[in-house]
Amino acid sequence: MTLRLAGEADKPLLRAMLVPYLAEISGASAEGYPYFDDYWQEPGRRWPWLIGPRAAPQGFALTRLLETEGADGGPVRQLAEFYVCPEARRTGIGTAAAAALLRRGPGLWQVGILSGNAAARRFWPAAISAAGGEMLEQTHGREGVIRLHLRMPA
Repeated sequence: MTLRLAGEADKPLLRAMLVPYLAEISGASAEGYPYFDDYWQEPGRRWPWLIGPRAAPQGFALTRLLETEGADGGPVRQLAEFYVCPEARRTGIGTAAAAALLRRGPGLWQVGILSGNAAARRFWPAAISAAGGEMLEQTHGREGVIRLHLRMPA
């Protein structure tokens, strides 16, 4: 499994993957994702990732630092969006990519899951465990979002 930061030249590819992802989770269009360009305009705060081989990525992830601090005073990272193309699912690439992303940032993380997404509700606890993370809390937010709060070891 390959995980790499998406560069400016990768924006069209990542946007193309954003279309089926947003349609799958909410029926929205890629134009309805207002933060897309921010991932290339806010280095050190937001990171766009591509999952899979350089020639044919199989997914993407968007991570960022939240404005709030954790209970320990440190930053809280958020895995804001995570997508693996349907044809690559159930191959282990998603778990490997999620674990690799989480391991890149020791400390506090937050992962959001739509409450109606049963597959994601099964996937994320297993991926967090595979990454060596410690689940701290699960909260229910607005618009049917479940937030998993976890700590990754240093």
